[in-house]
Amino acid sequence: MDTQNVNLKTGIRYGVIQGNSVPILMEKIFDNGTDESYARWRLDKIQAVKAALKELESDDSDSKLDRIALETFDAMEWGNSYNCDESDYSYEDRQGNQFLLGYLGGAPLIWCIKTSAIVRVKALCSPCVPNAGDLDSGIVDDENGYECYGLPENYAE
Repeated sequence: MDTQNVNLKTGIRYGVIQGNSVPILMEKIFDNGTDESYARWRLDKIQAVKAALKELESDDSDSKLDRIALETFDAMEWGNSYNCDESDYSYEDRQGNQFLLGYLGGAPLIWCIKTSAIVRVKALCSPCVPNAGDLDSGIVDDENGYECYGLPENYAE
């Protein structure tokens, strides 16, 4: 089996569902998740400041340069200039269920990375999300479906 969109520790496919199909989960991700796009953007800015400091032939330790770069980022208020219409989010709830939210053609998709629910779906996702279980295709009760992580009951609409 291809390992794209598969939890490498468990060997179980990720389940993917349209975000608009599960508004409660999507709201929880936006409210409590980590904006991974912002985190990457912020880290890039901080690394750029650190690189500029190193070019000054600083004898300071890496940890001191990290602190100075972080303080410079905060002082410059660069965070106010961040703009992204389709940020990627990660979220882990109190029960340890793990989700990612991303976009495909402007549509929000939620990946069930590791959840307490393992289900069988009728179909795999299109080539755009290879090998993932399509949670929108429906759940089957027999062995003919594709095993993947699904939505825990508290998120099912």
